[in-house]
Amino acid sequence: MSAVAHVALLHDGKVLVIDGRLPELEVDEDVAEHEDERFTWALDLVAADVYLAPMLRVEKDRYLDIVGCRALPVPDGTWVTPTELADPAVVELMARTLPELDEPPTLRPAWFHRGWYDEVEAWVDGELAVTGRRRTGVMRVSRVWSISAVLRIPTDTGDVWFKGSCDLFRGEAGLHRVLAEHFPDVVPELIATDDSRGWLLMEPMRGAGESDRAPGADVALAARWGDVQLASLEIIDELLAAGAPLRGADVTVAGYRRVVSESRELAQLTPEERTALTAVTDEVEQMVHELWDCGLPNTLDHGDLHLGNVAYDGSVLRVFDLTDACVSHPILDGYHLAHFDDRRPSESALFAAFAQPWREAFPDAQVDRAAELAPVVNLAFQADTFHRIALATEPASAFELGGVVAYLLRKVPAAVAEARR
Repeated sequence: MSAVAHVALLHDGKVLVIDGRLPELEVDEDVAEHEDERFTWALDLVAADVYLAPMLRVEKDRYLDIVGCRALPVPDGTWVTPTELADPAVVELMARTLPELDEPPTLRPAWFHRGWYDEVEAWVDGELAVTGRRRTGVMRVSRVWSISAVLRIPTDTGDVWFKGSCDLFRGEAGLHRVLAEHFPDVVPELIATDDSRGWLLMEPMRGAGESDRAPGADVALAARWGDVQLASLEIIDELLAAGAPLRGADVTVAGYRRVVSESRELAQLTPEERTALTAVTDEVEQMVHELWDCGLPNTLDHGDLHLGNVAYDGSVLRVFDLTDACVSHPILDGYHLAHFDDRRPSESALFAAFAQPWREAFPDAQVDRAAELAPVVNLAFQADTFHRIALATEPASAFELGGVVAYLLRKVPAAVAEARR
């Protein structure tokens, strides 16, 4: 499915137009890698380097990117006031958004606030200097949205990467630091962190994209992650102190009950779907508690373990994007990995490789029953995750992950029925 992004380069209250219109680009939303590439394309289209506001939705399959030139020269061209644009929907959206650049609304992430890039730049330059390096050019946006900001930074020894997390996931930096101390070969190599601001500065990774990731990443990850989780049992207190949320049975049940009682996306379900969902709520709660009673302890949980969050060059494996990391039930990661993408070896083979270390370490645990319960509990767990994100996201950006909670909830009744067998 393709979508159109109108790109408004803003300078001194005017926007750049070509033939009387905002420059625009077409993006194939069905190609996963384009989710990040579209940000770079939009900036390159008008020779800009920063997003001034979140990506905005004009209407279905049509978006507006308001960008600026912070460190790059403002290009020559035809400049008009936003009210002179021919598209009434874009004019209306810009009229609502431009005042927010000076007074950002509640929940708007810091990277859309004035002065944020200056703070990041000063911090990055200082941390690079400690390592004997220096920045050699403009920090370039890889992705900026409601959850995180990712920047590529050129240095005299090659690019490095910066990530900042929203307030909901600010603990990622401290958590990443702890994991880098104990498992330096499994997470991105850190240059520095600022735990209080949720900032990470990282070395580049090979094999992080779908186009250059080596074959066999799923098998390598399945075989390695269970071992990492087992080893993390020794540092649970450190993980919690660093900011990892504890998401045990009671927390998962409470979170799921909030979803099915207050999520805005319940309105996307049909009356029949809502009735079926309500009918199994108590069973979901029972299955959550049964999973935690299967004999395995809470441990490090990535929270969103799939190949899109793995770099693999054929020998080195690194797991990144620890935004959702927490302390929870280990089987949830294994199930999520095995069932996230159909373009992989058999689900049973992946899960078996992941679970083997757990079977050996806890021979009396009911791992097979845990695997039967995992489809239901993972849906409840993920629905809770995305509901938390929705509550922490400003309304104008709700479309970014809109529909995910409804999608998950629709699958719950059938998963419960399967787990009963």
